[in-house]
Amino acid sequence: MNNRNTNQPTPNHKIIGKKANSFPYLSSKGVTVRYLPSTSFQGQSKSSVFQVRGNLKKSKPIRVCALLATLCAGVCFGIAQEQVKNATYKAPIENPDSSPKNEVPSTDPTVKRPLPSPNVWTSSYTWPPVNATLNIPLIERAPVAADFKDLVPVTDLPMHMAHIDDFTDRFPTDGSRPSQKTEAYLGFDHSNFYIVWACFDTSPNAIRAQLAKRETVFDDDWVEISLDTYKDKRRGFLFASNPLGIQSEGLWDENHGEDWSWDTVWNTTGFRTPNGYMVIMSIPFRSLRFSHSELQEWGFLLKRIIPRNNERMFWPFLSQKVSGRLLSEGQLSGMEHISPGRNIQINPYGIWRADRSLNSLDSPPKFEGETLGGRVGMDAKMVIKNSLTLDMTVKPDFSQVESDDPQITVNQRFPVFFPEKRPFFLENSNYFNTPYPLVYTRSIVDPEYGARLTGKLGKVSMGFIFANDRSPGQRVPVGDPEFGKKAQFAIGRVNYDLFGQSTIGVIYTDREFDGSWNRVGGIDGSFKWKKNYFAQFQ
Repeated sequence: MNNRNTNQPTPNHKIIGKKANSFPYLSSKGVTVRYLPSTSFQGQSKSSVFQVRGNLKKSKPIRVCALLATLCAGVCFGIAQEQVKNATYKAPIENPDSSPKNEVPSTDPTVKRPLPSPNVWTSSYTWPPVNATLNIPLIERAPVAADFKDLVPVTDLPMHMAHIDDFTDRFPTDGSRPSQKTEAYLGFDHSNFYIVWACFDTSPNAIRAQLAKRETVFDDDWVEISLDTYKDKRRGFLFASNPLGIQSEGLWDENHGEDWSWDTVWNTTGFRTPNGYMVIMSIPFRSLRFSHSELQEWGFLLKRIIPRNNERMFWPFLSQKVSGRLLSEGQLSGMEHISPGRNIQINPYGIWRADRSLNSLDSPPKFEGETLGGRVGMDAKMVIKNSLTLDMTVKPDFSQVESDDPQITVNQRFPVFFPEKRPFFLENSNYFNTPYPLVYTRSIVDPEYGARLTGKLGKVSMGFIFANDRSPGQRVPVGDPEFGKKAQFAIGRVNYDLFGQSTIGVIYTDREFDGSWNRVGGIDGSFKWKKNYFAQFQ
């Protein structure tokens, strides 16, 4: 008897032809027994088969005995393979005697769940969860820290919120159980979306958390939720926090990744506990943009990072083998009668100043050049039909905008790139993205007025900018023909969604100054298929 190949079959392996050498077979002189295990491929199940080849008439009695022994061994081997193949993962149960087996938890938010013990998984959901759907209940009030004690619910409110505890690692091992337990509680009222993170940790002293300014704590432990409010699997909002409640919010684009320059108003509460940390997020609906529909269905992803283990876990499961992020998102349902409201913001400002300088060249020194002056302006924002946003500005004041980080410009062959931080240009800024960037709003240095319209209607996303710029006429000396003149800018971008995650778009930009102009038009497309393939053109 000769065992030529003992490679075990992989799940969902397709048997092609009669020479399936990836499966084991046993042979005796003139006779061969081959085991073909059951498979499931593209939804079609196939039964196990033993294949016997040879000439029994020419075999001696001893060879017949060898054949029977080989056949028995093959049967035992096949039964063992089927048992291993059909085995399913069972999550650890805190108390197996009191917990029902093979029972899926109720999704009814009114059904109370038993209180979990720290770092013990109680979920019996199909694991790992993929493209899961979660029904979000309406709650009577906002969750607070007093609803929990050591990350365990102690009031009725968390029991009525949607509950998740079966996260899955993406790094360092794709598809494995996380080293630490994470629970999330989700709910909403008519003004806000809530999520409570209960992050258990068996080594709480190793948790990384620091007090710092916003969007600078990415080396800490942190949690994040992605909201695809249009459910188009192309763009989303990011809300993240470290264990102390330091916020980071941004925009997600499937082709360009994260952009943390976007800012909005939302609330976080974060604190450490003896067995981990807790973060409570409250996201106002008026800070989001979504379709004008009575029943909302959003895509979402939950994420926790443990930097000391280089560990990233998600819910639902986000595999390294899938290109992008939103293709694997789950679905939020059950949110009804919500709206950003009549979101109209008007922010006027006024600055008055008087200054004089000391002339130390004269003797005796004296003050001179006493002046009195001022400046007024206004910013305004209006949300139209929940999904279109109109931004307007007149003589905007950017003096309070965060300064740029220094960059080395010695021996630079190309202009340096500085991220946009001015609020007027940040609303839906990812709507102007193209495979090769064509829009750089920092080139509009000192606008006297401007207007922006951005948003999405059905499958069409759009962005338009109209503004002028006083800086070209201020950089030349008095008496120059260009002194005091202003440049005019016009930018238009339209995208149309195709199929699952594909888009095709057009763009047009125009800059005119003192009779000269620079105009650029283009067409581009991004295409995705079969989760792993991606192509772009421009």
